[in-house]
Amino acid sequence: MSRNTLEEIGSLLILVWVMLMSMVSPTLWGTQSGSPDQTKVVEEAWGILNREYLDPTFNHHDWDLVRREALTRKYVTRAETDAAIEAMLRPLDDPLTRHITAEELASTFDEITGKSGGIGVTDPWLIQDQNSGRFRILHLVAGSPACEGGVLPGDIIADINGKPAAGLRHDEFLMALRGQSQTSVSLRLLRDNKPVDLTLTRKPLSLDTARA
Repeated sequence: MSRNTLEEIGSLLILVWVMLMSMVSPTLWGTQSGSPDQTKVVEEAWGILNREYLDPTFNHHDWDLVRREALTRKYVTRAETDAAIEAMLRPLDDPLTRHITAEELASTFDEITGKSGGIGVTDPWLIQDQNSGRFRILHLVAGSPACEGGVLPGDIIADINGKPAAGLRHDEFLMALRGQSQTSVSLRLLRDNKPVDLTLTRKPLSLDTARA
C-alpha cells in the first residue's frame, strides 16, 4: 500500500473520529446540565487533530500558536464554533480533513441509514479540490445506485441535473444529490478528462461497506 493511500486512509479516519466525537463526547456538546460549552468544542477539536494528524509539521505551521489564537475569545453560538474550527483547519490545506457541522452530519446519517434517498456518494468519501472547487469521489457505498450504475472511485462530478457542481458549498453539493426515494438525478462525470453522462435513481441506502 502506497504512502499516499495510507495518508488518505488516515485523514479519513480523523474525519470519522471528529464526526463520532461530535456525537458522543459530553465535553463537545454540553456540560452535565446540558448547557453547551462552545469554547470547549474548539479546544477539543484542536486536541483531536493534535493527537491524530499524520503530518507532524501541521503543514509547516505552529500548531500551538493556532490553539492560542483560537482560544483568545469565548464562543457562545454553534455558528461561532463552526467558524473557529474552519479557521483552525485552513492552514492545514488538507481537503481530506475537514469539519462537518451538526446539520451536515445529521443529513449524512439520514442518507446512509435509509431515512432519505441517495445514490451512495456521500461523506466522508468525497473531497473538494480547494483550487478548482471540483468534487472527487474516493469511495462508494456498496450496493448503491452509484456503485451499480457505473460511477467509479476517482470520478469527478462536473454537473448535477445540468448545473455545474464546481464551486458549490459541500452541503449544497450533497443536498443536490439527495432527494426522495425513486426520484432520478442526472450526472455528468469526468473520467480521465472525458465526460460520462449517467442518470441514477435515488433509493434508501444501507451502509454495509464502502468500495474502493
